Amino acid sequence: MFSAVGRVSARRIFGGHGLKCEGLGIRLIAFDTLDLKVDAPTVAAFEKAGEVPFRYETAPGKFNEMSYWMVSPDAMESAAEMTHWARLARAASLRAAQKAVRATAKVSRQKHPKLPQSAPQV
Repeated sequence: MFSAVGRVSARRIFGGHGLKCEGLGIRLIAFDTLDLKVDAPTVAAFEKAGEVPFRYETAPGKFNEMSYWMVSPDAMESAAEMTHWARLARAASLRAAQKAVRATAKVSRQKHPKLPQSAPQV
């Protein structure tokens, strides 16, 4: 289902499995659910579809919410629909990677002020 988005690899993570598309984390499979990466531009689409965020209990009554949202079982039945959701997840992951590169470049410039002032383009 994710082949239309790019080459996918898997590894164990959080007691489940994480999937990466072209090296970008897009999917979390844990506790019998499929959750896809979201960010500010994509979370509205998940909310509109009635999906919920992945969260886990850190202490009695306390939860941590991650930037992954559940995909409905109905969506998993349609390759076209899953491709749509996977593309949103890949876009969110790409933006997160670009943000991390810019943050790293900023820290490097602060530690080494003689480095070029422009951040590398991803």
